[in-house]
Amino acid sequence: MSIWSKLDSSLTSIYLDYLHERDRGVAAEPRHHPMVPKDGRLNGAIYFSCDLAEIEALGFETTSRAPSGSASGDIHLSDLERLASHPAVVRIAYGREPKPLLDASVPDINVRGKIWTLTGSVFSGFTGAGVIIGVIDTGIDFSHPFFRDLANTTRILRIWDQGLQDGVDGKAPDKSLLEDPNGKTYGVEYDDKMINAAVQGTSKVVVHRDCNGHGTHVASIAAGNGQDKYQYVGVAPQASLVVVKYLYLDNAAPVNEEQRFRDAVCYILNTAAKLGKPVVINLSVGDSIAPHDGITVSEDFLTNKFAGATGQAFVAAASNDAGFMQYHKGAVVSKNQHARVTFGAGGGTAEIPIELLDVRTDRMEYNHCVGQDETGSLAFRFYYPNGKTINASVQLPDTTAFIAGPLLDGTPKSDAFSGRRYELRHVTETVPRHGLPNFKRNLFQFIETPNNAKEHYQGMYTLKIETTDAFEGHLYCSQSRGDFRIDDSAGLADNVAIEERFLIGSYGGAANILTVASYSARSGDARPVAVSSSRGPLASYDGPAPPAKPDLAAPGVKVTAAHSKFAIRTTCKPNTVEMGGTSMATPHVAGAIALLLHKKGTLTNAEIITALTTHIRTDPAPVAEEVGKGRLDAKDAIDHLP
Repeated sequence: MSIWSKLDSSLTSIYLDYLHERDRGVAAEPRHHPMVPKDGRLNGAIYFSCDLAEIEALGFETTSRAPSGSASGDIHLSDLERLASHPAVVRIAYGREPKPLLDASVPDINVRGKIWTLTGSVFSGFTGAGVIIGVIDTGIDFSHPFFRDLANTTRILRIWDQGLQDGVDGKAPDKSLLEDPNGKTYGVEYDDKMINAAVQGTSKVVVHRDCNGHGTHVASIAAGNGQDKYQYVGVAPQASLVVVKYLYLDNAAPVNEEQRFRDAVCYILNTAAKLGKPVVINLSVGDSIAPHDGITVSEDFLTNKFAGATGQAFVAAASNDAGFMQYHKGAVVSKNQHARVTFGAGGGTAEIPIELLDVRTDRMEYNHCVGQDETGSLAFRFYYPNGKTINASVQLPDTTAFIAGPLLDGTPKSDAFSGRRYELRHVTETVPRHGLPNFKRNLFQFIETPNNAKEHYQGMYTLKIETTDAFEGHLYCSQSRGDFRIDDSAGLADNVAIEERFLIGSYGGAANILTVASYSARSGDARPVAVSSSRGPLASYDGPAPPAKPDLAAPGVKVTAAHSKFAIRTTCKPNTVEMGGTSMATPHVAGAIALLLHKKGTLTNAEIITALTTHIRTDPAPVAEEVGKGRLDAKDAIDHLP
């Protein structure tokens, strides 16, 4: 196995840029990779099958260690090849930060007036009281009235902002709350006393902000109490909240992305255990160009973390990668983000045109509370089964020749074109799994990086795949507000099928969690599936049979909930804003679980999943790839608890 097959995609790009700048000078590069550290050091996750001391002897400085075969630590990029060359090293990763997945809904799932009632300003029934809803997202507007009770006391028990640094009022979280109790602590934690002091105006100690607004909206759907006119009340209006700011940090956290995610989950679970309360965690984020087979290190972590759990549950969004997208010229076209490519006996050739329509010049965002450009690299990825062989090449826009990609596990190719840079990578991906053999699949990847003017290169990029083997592979294109799109305007080869299937985002493929699709509660009894809601099933690359996903659906179209005062929104009422997506459907399920746990806090995770997927609305008749077992019916589920 070559060193290149051991590096994840993010770390490969970082290392290639490091090598280019080291050998050619910074001035010769089209654009400096934002994650290449000035001192050449970064924090990575390493997976190994030997004594950790052997890895540390090669320059790895451990900051935290997971229970089985992995650790996070500081790596100098000059030591990276030496570390990757150790035969016991399986994988070294930096990780890829995911993105957020963007009145009538609560009554539609049979909660308001059926599980709890509201008389004036007094709630009664099962309201989620005594249960914690954990939210891993963009943070929360802790001062919003929807998160306070009648006594003006916060219902937010903890906020852990992973991007605040030492010197900010507050304190770092206790190490015992993270994955490795002996590991590195980071960020700033605020407890309910600090939050109350800030809310009630006796202190300005809390400097945490949610400038994107996604996390505030999600938390409000799950647990907001609608405290003004009580019009926009969440599903579990008396549940408590523990919030981790995981996305759009003010400052980069000193640990890799994979470790930050595991720490976020462990922090919420351990905080709930310390407080003696049952807990459900909501994750409304994802990565749309993951392999979509449910086999990633984070999904493996979730599968094992919640196996056999009691009083604990986890809910993830299915993602929003189906349907249509709006381009800069106003033409509405299908997303065409995914294609299934099939080769029969004897193999064959597939040429797939992939168009980049959106230049995205000076893409300014305010997710980090200050205006900054967030234009990033674009990619398309072709995943196929390990043990098969392909030759892959890419034709750049305005050219006629194809650039041959590297052979499997060969050195990546990276070069400049028209002031941009491209990268071709072809590797065996090895995924370490808890208690199971490592899983392998193959990946061919193309990355285009914008120039210093922050412009991508528009035009047609053509992927050519040639093989003598029979197999099925999947092509995925990165998309946000345009980006890459598979072009079918002139038709495609018979073995290339654009499908709005196999689109469940990363995290959502884990077993032992609930993955949520989206439907509209504003269309009467029809309850149509949202056009953008990602469809299943999970992909398979000759591996173990994946779990059926999504599990169920909840309202996620035009949902009104809390608006963060720090977020820029042009169409919002003073306290609320309308948003949509599986991000909004997921907290409906998280809130429903809080109601179940209010009634019976000792429910096992398996009992929770069974209750919500067995006692469920099946009219209209569910299509499994769209809504799993059906549409959420919290009342039927709570009435049939064991």
